[in-house]
Amino acid sequence: MNGKKDKHNFLYYLNWKHLSDEVKSYGYVITLPKALLYFAIYIAALGVIAFLYRLKLPAIVITAVICSLFIPVIILHTYQKMYNERRFSDATMYMQQMLDSFRNFKKVSKAISDTLAVYPNGPMKETLERARQTLLTDVSGNPERAAFKIIESDYPCKKLTLMHNFLERAENIGGDFLDGLDILQRDRSYWVERVKDQQSLNKTMKKNVLIMIFAGALLILGVESYLERLFPIMDSLLAQITTVVVIICDLFLYVYADKKISIDWLNPEKQTDEQILSDYVYVTTFDKKEALKRSM
Repeated sequence: MNGKKDKHNFLYYLNWKHLSDEVKSYGYVITLPKALLYFAIYIAALGVIAFLYRLKLPAIVITAVICSLFIPVIILHTYQKMYNERRFSDATMYMQQMLDSFRNFKKVSKAISDTLAVYPNGPMKETLERARQTLLTDVSGNPERAAFKIIESDYPCKKLTLMHNFLERAENIGGDFLDGLDILQRDRSYWVERVKDQQSLNKTMKKNVLIMIFAGALLILGVESYLERLFPIMDSLLAQITTVVVIICDLFLYVYADKKISIDWLNPEKQTDEQILSDYVYVTTFDKKEALKRSM
């Protein structure tokens, strides 16, 4: 689903229907009044900026038009992050319950039924209902694989597929599979911890970007206010152009950072060998003093 969405640029979502349909595909509904509220907040923020930086009408209009182009994308990223986090939570809850149920019943069909009974209403429950129906009606000779394919199609994830393969083989081959279940449960727990740590790190990164933007804006405003006492510059054409450019650059930075943390936690982008090697070299040769010099 994320691949399908990435092919659209920000101009595509200026159409209200496109934005509304895209949000709906995430399982949420955005009404026109709610969207207008987002724009009202944006207009109010722009008004405060225009007042503080003493922007003239042409500069205000240019800034408003350019920045308005990115408001739908910011709205979309908000719902996209909620969607990805919900899917990750649904999938990990399903894995935990399936492992526990299979441990008790030793049958895939009973484990799915047991998981379905305790699962709350939502997209995952709808998927499990279709999977259970397939177990009852499939005539391929391997109804468990057919049911698992439905779940894997809606929630593509290597760890979920690995669990399904193990459960299928455990039922068909038999034997002592309890150690394998224990390994899968530990692996799931470690995975959840890693993802939650990364989610927390992403939120911190976004907060730091916002702090940097506000700090830079206050610094520029302070310098301009000080220089204004010596000679008028805030009303000059150069100051107006510079302010507009800074505002737009800050918005680009925010949108870029926001997009970077909109991650599909079930199926994150695969790193290339070069990226993995680069990360390994960075970690193994990290020099705190050198990093401090570069950041300064």
